[in-house]
Amino acid sequence: MLKYEYIVLIILLASLTFVTLYHIPAADTWLNLATGKYIINERTFPQKDVFSYTATGRTWNSTQWFILAVFYLIYLPFKMKGLYLLRTVILLITFSVIFFICQVRNSNPLLSAIILVMCCFLAQPYYYFDMRAYLITYLFINLYIFFLERRKMQHKSFPIWLLPLINCVWVNSHSAFFVGFGIIFAYFIDEFFSSPDKRSSLFLIGTGLLTGLSSFINPYGYKILLYPFNLSQGYGFWQKFLVEWNKPDLLGQNLSFLIFWIISAIIIITTIKKGNIRDIIIWVAFSYLAFKAVRHITLFYLIIVPIFVKHLDMFVEKRINFSMESFLRNNRRLMTIILILCTLIYVRTFIKICTVDFSMEKEMFPFYGVQFLRDNKLPGRLYNPYEWGGYIMWTMYPEKLVFCDGRADVVYTEEICKESYFSMAGHDLSVFDKYNINLVLCNKINEPLGMKLPSVLQNIPDKWCLIYSDENTYVFIRNNSSNKKIIEDFYRGNLIIPDTPRGNYYEATVLLKTGNYEKALHFLDKALELNENFIEALMAKGYILAVRGNLKEGKDCFLKILSLNKEFPGVHYNLGLIYKNSGDFDDAEKEFMIELKIHDYKPASDELEKLKKRGGK
Repeated sequence: MLKYEYIVLIILLASLTFVTLYHIPAADTWLNLATGKYIINERTFPQKDVFSYTATGRTWNSTQWFILAVFYLIYLPFKMKGLYLLRTVILLITFSVIFFICQVRNSNPLLSAIILVMCCFLAQPYYYFDMRAYLITYLFINLYIFFLERRKMQHKSFPIWLLPLINCVWVNSHSAFFVGFGIIFAYFIDEFFSSPDKRSSLFLIGTGLLTGLSSFINPYGYKILLYPFNLSQGYGFWQKFLVEWNKPDLLGQNLSFLIFWIISAIIIITTIKKGNIRDIIIWVAFSYLAFKAVRHITLFYLIIVPIFVKHLDMFVEKRINFSMESFLRNNRRLMTIILILCTLIYVRTFIKICTVDFSMEKEMFPFYGVQFLRDNKLPGRLYNPYEWGGYIMWTMYPEKLVFCDGRADVVYTEEICKESYFSMAGHDLSVFDKYNINLVLCNKINEPLGMKLPSVLQNIPDKWCLIYSDENTYVFIRNNSSNKKIIEDFYRGNLIIPDTPRGNYYEATVLLKTGNYEKALHFLDKALELNENFIEALMAKGYILAVRGNLKEGKDCFLKILSLNKEFPGVHYNLGLIYKNSGDFDDAEKEFMIELKIHDYKPASDELEKLKKRGGK
């Protein structure tokens, strides 16, 4: 190995930590932690579902039990930063293995580094670098290839016990372990047709058999081996229901993948040599998976790097009569520039790591909505959106069971998943009666995506009452006699409200409608303590102050709104009213005219007409 190869590898790995900054935490992170917690605390392996009231008692064999238990044990002392570090370590080991596969195949190290970085950044938008058991599959597939490639290319002695040992961990960590058998098969076919020594291919058969036998070392026995086949039976439905199982949009958001795939196809097909069957098998197999589901595109990028690098070098040399290796060896300045750029990426990444906010769940998940439910001890079954099921499992089990969660392809029936989808879309509310649901948790973020349940429930206040709202969450409760006291406490402002700007503001608006100005002002002040530039709260506070005769402080609220947004609806109108009540009719007229210029607001037109009549008199 050249001396600079070590430098290339170090800088490469450091720069690739950039991809690990994204998607913390993902929705499945909480599901994984909840499962790991259950395994550790109960000292058992999941056999039947315990987290849901729609699927209670259904068979649930957690094929990921080992890695999920590891996730939870790391989370206990180190919280989300520990998981972040673990993910970074797994990915960096994976990237290292890919790099060394390239070196085993005698590829130029700098070219290998460049292509690997490129593929990682192409793969990053597909969000499968998040904290999931899938990470183990990235690592173990490449470990299989590394050991088999090393034996093939360098004629090294092969430690046969390594693949069965890896498989023992793999089969208890992720259901994609069967892909490893496909990798062994590809190398077996390659050696069978290209090697005169048939004993070599028989050796791989023995390796495959031992690896297959090691798959039975799991708490579920043969049942865990059936999971991939059970999943494939309902594949058509899961492909529609689960985004990650969708086919790629090749002419839309997945166009970059299609372009790369076409380039790789041209380069590999035109440079393939007789006796290199394994490259064709691996490329075809993982191409098929990538075209089958979006979730496999990341895997395709990672697996294809060593194959693409080797054939790219051959293509350039054959078609252009240009030696990439000689060029890179003889152009140390270029190498130095690239290494400097990678170093800058590393520095930027390190700085960003130091400032990462690991409390993103407060923005992405119903952190305060759950707090509201727990603080007020609201009774009855809870309905939740699919994407929040894992978070509810993590934060509220066993107090509350979920309606549905990220185990759609493992635990839930097609019927339940369809019920979840149609209810969230606001098309079918019979689900709430069918399962005797008393509380509904809604996601504000999904409203623009067609999940119209909040709007539908707000239009039937005789059946459902909105009792909490914040930046991303709605909480509804059934409007019936059993919940009468809770609803009365809500309208009186007696429920415990989490300290969020939007939550306090919403409580204030309810109190404002009931005429309880004093208490409404209290909640508005709490909202403004948390966010002094919260325009809606300033608007409501200015209104209350003006109504109560405190025109100066009310005017100050409206003037502050104008300093933030001069075209906010209604602010000029309200300021005009204050000027009018203060006897400053000229300024009042100006504000009403500005309001009409910005928004065709009839009350402003009416007030302007009154002022004109007053002037005539």
